[in-house]
Amino acid sequence: MSTTRVRDLLRYVGVALLVMTAFLVFAFLSIAMRPLMIALAVVSAVCGVVLYRFSPRFREWYEVAGEDRITYNGLHLAKDVAIHPHHSWARFHREGTTVGADELVESTLGPVEAVDLPLVGSHVEQGSQLFRLWRADRYVQMPAPVSGTVVAVNEQLLDEPELVNRDPFGRGWTVRLQADRMEQDQRQLRAGKDARSWFRSEIDRLLSVLLSQDAVAPALPDGGHLVEHLYQEIDDQAWRQLTGSFFGMDE
Repeated sequence: MSTTRVRDLLRYVGVALLVMTAFLVFAFLSIAMRPLMIALAVVSAVCGVVLYRFSPRFREWYEVAGEDRITYNGLHLAKDVAIHPHHSWARFHREGTTVGADELVESTLGPVEAVDLPLVGSHVEQGSQLFRLWRADRYVQMPAPVSGTVVAVNEQLLDEPELVNRDPFGRGWTVRLQADRMEQDQRQLRAGKDARSWFRSEIDRLLSVLLSQDAVAPALPDGGHLVEHLYQEIDDQAWRQLTGSFFGMDE
């Protein structure tokens, strides 16, 4: 047998012995540490129950950890988007920045009947008008959450504008931008826990504004939860106040 073959054989034997040794050590540690592992599991379970019972922050985190959106007073917010102060959202990915309108917009405007989309190739600055949602003679101008060039629009909305209501964070997206200065613009947006907290506060603010309107107050049940078809109860005065306060639109 040649020296090379002997060396290869010894190498294979060495690897086999190393694997067997590692397996035996792992098996021994598993058996020896089983009581400790069981104890750790019990302690972890008890700690989890205590935290869930007495820590609102832990309970909030646990209840939304496995979901792709949060729910508050009947409205939803996707967890993977950043929000502009006037309620357009941005989802960042390699293909660009996808943009849409959040559910607070749809809850006040109602079923979207038409969408005005920008031209592909046009350039927008953060905060300037990007697209417009219509229902009857009411509309909401939605701002660009980031500065950039329009690289795609959701043409399906021209035939199915109701997608904005049915799936606002999915098929109801409106525009895709190639951002100019993403890191800088992101500082003006809210994301993660900050976005969730701010979205809840905006819903509470909306309820406060609506409850102050005599025409709207009867449509809200005890506790102030948003109800379906709320938009039908918003008169012109309340609508002007909402569009100015929440969507940054001039009267």
